Amino acid sequence: AVMVYADTNTWPSAIASLDEYIDQKIDENKYTLESEGDYIKFDVSTVEEEVQNSLGKLASSGVALYITYVSGDVTSSDIYDGGTAGVYMPVK
Repeated sequence: AVMVYADTNTWPSAIASLDEYIDQKIDENKYTLESEGDYIKFDVSTVEEEVQNSLGKLASSGVALYITYVSGDVTSSDIYDGGTAGVYMPVK
């Protein structure tokens, strides 16, 4: 998303606008651009439990992965910790 912004001076409004910056097509059934481009949501219910657990470990180490759109201060209840809830990754 940052690369789209750098090239066009506008934040992306659709997940497909990231395609030219990624080495493979983004599956729009698994990823969506949320809240006016602030977050990319990943549908973790589409991956194995091992991947979900690994994402939870990343989030607990400080990587910004949340279970919902966060529009203020992040609390511990916002941090993804595994399971099939969607994972929100901030992009701006």
